[in-house]
Amino acid sequence: MPALKRNPTASLSEDFQAILELAGGKPMSVATIMDTLAIRGHALLLVFLSFPLCLPVGIPILTTMLGPLIGFVAFFLILNRRPWLPRRMRDREIPFESLERVFTRLIPMAQRVEKHLHRRLLPLTEKGFVMRIHAAYMFILAVVVSLPLPILFFNLVAALPILLLSLGLLKRDGVFIILAYLAAIPCILAYGFLAFMGREGLRQVIHWLA
Repeated sequence: MPALKRNPTASLSEDFQAILELAGGKPMSVATIMDTLAIRGHALLLVFLSFPLCLPVGIPILTTMLGPLIGFVAFFLILNRRPWLPRRMRDREIPFESLERVFTRLIPMAQRVEKHLHRRLLPLTEKGFVMRIHAAYMFILAVVVSLPLPILFFNLVAALPILLLSLGLLKRDGVFIILAYLAAIPCILAYGFLAFMGREGLRQVIHWLA
């Protein structure tokens, strides 16, 4: 498979379109996807991983592994190292149809969002200690989003802050980073409510929703 060429001036949507074209209608392994996206840095990879979890309807195969993948990336971002995955996870292939569904939704979103992304509040996007704080925040959210709760939109409240933070880091936009931390408030309230309800209360909520 040919490598993705680096284009520093490429827009976010152009990056994703190039990756979809790189797949060429064939399945891609998790390792290939991560290695290809990592050319642009951790942030673009995290945008790709968190976006499907923000969709009202999950994408088969992808949604079951995205939380742990985000956790791995965030953990190695804390260490300032390239993400490492167990071989079993790296070798798992994603059908082209699933990739196409992600990118056909992700590219229009990127085209709309990138109009509002600007370089501002740059101290919030610096590497080093600040970046490790952001990575730890995403790691905690990844653990939360990995919880197997069959409740509609609960993935969204934990994944949306990751998506906003990833976009902010990708384009060095401190406003999006602030929004990412504010977006955790609904997540805290939602999961705090479940913790308050307890196991039996959770069963009742799931039964009511069903």
